Amino acid sequence: MASKREKLRLTIDVMGKAYKLLSFAIRNNGDLGIDLKPATHEYQAPELERPRAEIVSARLSIHQTSRDPTGNTFTFEVQRTPQSGAALRSQNFTRAMKTFDRFAPVLFRRFPLLVDHGQPDDGKCPTFSLGEMDEKSFSLIVAMFVCRSTRTFDCPEDDFKVAQRKFGDFNLVFLVSFLSLPALPTGTTLFVESTKDGSSPHPRPDGCTEFTALSDFYDFRDQLKESWIEHLVSISTSKTDPPRWILSNAGKFFRQGIRDATPEMTVHLSQFAPYYPILQKIPKAE
Repeated sequence: MASKREKLRLTIDVMGKAYKLLSFAIRNNGDLGIDLKPATHEYQAPELERPRAEIVSARLSIHQTSRDPTGNTFTFEVQRTPQSGAALRSQNFTRAMKTFDRFAPVLFRRFPLLVDHGQPDDGKCPTFSLGEMDEKSFSLIVAMFVCRSTRTFDCPEDDFKVAQRKFGDFNLVFLVSFLSLPALPTGTTLFVESTKDGSSPHPRPDGCTEFTALSDFYDFRDQLKESWIEHLVSISTSKTDPPRWILSNAGKFFRQGIRDATPEMTVHLSQFAPYYPILQKIPKAE
């Protein structure tokens, strides 16, 4: 069991500065607390006249109660300012860890532009770094899974990186990839929502093997590529539209997240560079 005060931060370096991605803490009762950095943001529906809700924090809790020997409850809570309305709360129940010794999906995220919207690390607690990236050329994609501390995610790396860290009674597993398109002011975050009685079914109630975790990761990554392209096309004009052949190749390269990853990557990014100014038109939202 980890110390009551044990904490950890997941970070990545951008332009020589470390930025927070996720913060972790083991609570006194053994629960795992996860704090998203930066917090998510809500889209404002066009038909609504009220201002877009301001998110103060977005946090996850993985409960370790002994009252249910078969599974764990995950709670996701978004705290908004008093003017923006009540907090949003959702849950899911999984038998992945306690019953099947598998990997439970926690979240999938394409991070927003960290230089403008992220939080620099202040060095107040231990960090686990994913290395460096170039946000002018790449968007960071992370899928997080959690399993027992005795289990390891074992698979060969291809166009993604596996990073994992033992923490308390858990092993934190991160599948990391870089979409070869510049980071946007917007981000995209996906959580699983379900009920224990099955009225709202969990897509992976018994957890994931390495194979099914990778399958879900690939599917989500492809969806992110398409949503990124849709964002760009929606704000472009006929004079500034990038040629479709550039966009069609946008998801071909999933590499280390640095400009000179491969000669082919350098060519691809140089072709796309003239269209970077278009991205500034996209409002901050998630």
